[in-house]
Amino acid sequence: MKISFRLKTKLLKPTVVVCAVFLLAMIPLLLIAPYDHPEADDFTYGLRAAKAWATSGSLLSVLAAAWHTVRDTYFNWQGSFSGIFVMAVQPAVYGEHMYFLTPLLTLGLFLFGTFFLLKTVLRDYMQADLCSYLIIGFVITAVSLNYMPSPVEGIYWYNGAVYYTGFYGVSLIVFALVINFFHTEKRHLKILCGILALTLSFVLGGSNFTTALETALVLAVLFLSALQKRRQDMLLSVGTLGMDLVGLFISIHAPGNAIRKQNFQNTPDALHAVYVSFQTALHFLYQWTTPVIFICLLFLAPLVYRIVRKAQKPLPSPLFVLAISFCLFSAQFTPPLYALGFPGPNRLLNIVYFSYFWFLLINLICSLGWVARKLHKRRTQNAEEAVFQAGSQLAEEHMTAILICFAVLLTCACVGSRNIHKLTSVSAADSLRTGQAQQYSREADNRLKIYRSNRGQNVTVDKFTVRPYVLCFKDIEPVTTNWRNQAVSQYYELKTVKRKS
Repeated sequence: MKISFRLKTKLLKPTVVVCAVFLLAMIPLLLIAPYDHPEADDFTYGLRAAKAWATSGSLLSVLAAAWHTVRDTYFNWQGSFSGIFVMAVQPAVYGEHMYFLTPLLTLGLFLFGTFFLLKTVLRDYMQADLCSYLIIGFVITAVSLNYMPSPVEGIYWYNGAVYYTGFYGVSLIVFALVINFFHTEKRHLKILCGILALTLSFVLGGSNFTTALETALVLAVLFLSALQKRRQDMLLSVGTLGMDLVGLFISIHAPGNAIRKQNFQNTPDALHAVYVSFQTALHFLYQWTTPVIFICLLFLAPLVYRIVRKAQKPLPSPLFVLAISFCLFSAQFTPPLYALGFPGPNRLLNIVYFSYFWFLLINLICSLGWVARKLHKRRTQNAEEAVFQAGSQLAEEHMTAILICFAVLLTCACVGSRNIHKLTSVSAADSLRTGQAQQYSREADNRLKIYRSNRGQNVTVDKFTVRPYVLCFKDIEPVTTNWRNQAVSQYYELKTVKRKS
């Protein structure tokens, strides 16, 4: 008991420091939210709902308009019904001043889903202490948010962010609910977890194809793990998998999918797309495994080793886990390769990048668990066992010093990177410091005034003088025939709209 208390005390300072750094990294992401504005598909999918709100001010009318958008899109463009519904009720529907809710929603779903699943795996199943759980969670989320391929498409542009990052967060919640159902003995919690998991699984089936497919595959793995468990655990596994597949079936068989696919020529067949997805996965694993990632893994390894050594939970073979996790990681590329002929836009790559950290963490847990299990079975103290135990004890006793080394190495790795200015927190803070975010917002507000005061007219607006990296996705063009221009003109009831060259 004294040893446990001493270890918790030694981890308290590093936890506070890591938490403080995480909060500092989050502050710019939240402070820049009021300067966010709708773009591109926000106007396309939000058109009916915005008109319904403007004419009636009724939430029921907005929901009905969103349903009409889902129905029309299902037959004319794409079948992801739950994704379209969520995109149709974008915050600016209720007024452009409400668009600041976009990053709050996407970040909220991402962070809640990540920490909920981490708690389920580390705290509830592995019996990890609170400090270790928080440190691992803060490191993973901070690095993944700052190095994501496109912050604007993953956090600040509602249409792309909620469709991918938002539903990705929901998928993590479903996995956590299913695992909690397996392990909780409280009847009311089982009922709650079961109802939520079944409902959200169907919703995920109608989200983007990558998330829908990945959810089905992970739920299938959870089902296989439940074969030796209670009958009710197996039933929930089958139920959630079935609900996701039903939603995916409805989405796949939408007539609009065939219409949309005509815009993409020379796409591979299904089998070839699966084959190419493995090659693509290897490419991105190589590209994303940078010195920053190695430093983070070295920092987390002592914490993870202590967790698996104390837990002594049955874990599968590291090679088996590596094979399965690589297949799951690769499968995320199959839908875009099949439908589009390339790995997908950055908003899709964002969620693949987020899942990359789960790939690393799961393999780290199982590898170190295998080491701990092998050492535990040996009765005699040999040199190999002594090295691991001494290293683990040294890490526990000097966690603060390790944190300092981690901070120094991570800082050097970040500074040495050519794209440090594109770290999400750094870029957001710099846009706020230089006034670019404020200037961009003022110019967007000026455009809005012009739109509202010139209904039915041909409108020409000034080009943005600044384009903050985390806020700007795609602007309208100097020609009126561009689809983004047409979306804006329909949304604000203009005859035509274009920007100056």
